[in-house]
Amino acid sequence: MLQVAGQKSALIIVDVQNDFISGSLAVPDGRGRDVVQACNRLRHCAPFGTIVVTKDWHPREHISFVDNATDSEAKSTSAIIPIDSPDHKPKDSTSNSSSATGCHPVHCVVNTWGAELHKDLETCSHDFQVLKGTDPQRDSYSAFIDNERHTPTALDSELRQRGVTDVYVCGLVYEICVGWTARDAARLGYRTHIVDDATCCVTAPGMLSMKKELIERGVYSLKTDQVKACIERGVKDVVNMNCGQCSAGCQGKHGFCFSTPDMKRKTGKP
Repeated sequence: MLQVAGQKSALIIVDVQNDFISGSLAVPDGRGRDVVQACNRLRHCAPFGTIVVTKDWHPREHISFVDNATDSEAKSTSAIIPIDSPDHKPKDSTSNSSSATGCHPVHCVVNTWGAELHKDLETCSHDFQVLKGTDPQRDSYSAFIDNERHTPTALDSELRQRGVTDVYVCGLVYEICVGWTARDAARLGYRTHIVDDATCCVTAPGMLSMKKELIERGVYSLKTDQVKACIERGVKDVVNMNCGQCSAGCQGKHGFCFSTPDMKRKTGKP
């Protein structure tokens, strides 16, 4: 039964690349390295029918690079918006305005070390690879479509061709590419889950803002050791556990988790 259910489930590993771990746009405090091993554990915890690996894959002339800004002021180092800055606010994917220009250091350039997957990330020749951010004039946080909703990737059509109904999203980072990918997956009708212990955030406020939005869109939140049961049993044993008092270290109290007896006691839910 689990094997059959697993065929309809896809794991999406988002942007576990060198530049986001120890390169030009690294997650603070080296937390990206922990995500590598977490993704490896998640990969083996259940028989996923499809495993997707995404990569930022930018041309050197990409619009998001501060080096390519046309305005002289924008080219100054003070114009760079670090990924852990409160001012780093990616444009909403429903907007029709043009992508933000010149707000990041050069990162994940095609065929460079920074764009490579981390050497310790386990991959397989059967993984389906998605390259995003390939258009020099558009950024793309989601694995499904660019930020302006102009050009979809092949991911949605591939998942539908394979009969996938459920997706599990992990990788880097929660409030940007992981969250945007989960948001689009839910929008496209997939039963969508973020595996909280196989991703990390850049800032706690950014994560909480994204998590709130994902909850409102019906995205589930769970841990690696709950994934196998989730695939086998489906959402009938999942309960809304939005505590309303979440902090960055809430350990699963915010969002959706399994209605195990232990979790029921913690929340007081029947």
